[in-house]
Amino acid sequence: MAQCVDIRRERVSASDRFLLDTNVALDVGSPLGPASPQRRPDYSAFIARAVSAGARLYVSMLSLCEMAHVLEREAYRAHHGQPPASQDELKRFRRESGVREAATARLSNAWQQLTSFAEVLEASVRPDDGTEIITLLRETHLDGYDPLLVLAARRAGIASVVTHDSDFASVRDIIVLTANRKMLL
Repeated sequence: MAQCVDIRRERVSASDRFLLDTNVALDVGSPLGPASPQRRPDYSAFIARAVSAGARLYVSMLSLCEMAHVLEREAYRAHHGQPPASQDELKRFRRESGVREAATARLSNAWQQLTSFAEVLEASVRPDDGTEIITLLRETHLDGYDPLLVLAARRAGIASVVTHDSDFASVRDIIVLTANRKMLL
């Protein structure tokens, strides 16, 4: 199990290094993401403290891909008043006039904001990573790109992940900084 730490109480120093998970990247980088207004200030305040202390923050290119997917679904929901019923529906929506341009403009703005204070972490996938990814999926509650984020953080020597995703609490040998009260019990 991960060590879960309340970001509202964590002291930050210049020697600290943190990987921002996609949900936090969406919270601070995109006002159009599915962020809860209750948690956005906690993550933004933590990031401001970290930047002020001289800590190093990282974001993964994998998060950029996840952000693109989430922002596109949110644009669909805003336009149609409900989530897409199928992947084909989302693909048709993508082709509507101006939709792709608007979605990529929002994504570009969010990414530019994130990379103004966070470094992009290299997240290469090696041929032998399959076994490690399957092991992480078997032994934890991670999903999607999360095992790749964990591998990238480990390879870079980053032990701390800032996330609201409770799945990260199931990962051994990492520190999870969160405002998610369920993880802090």
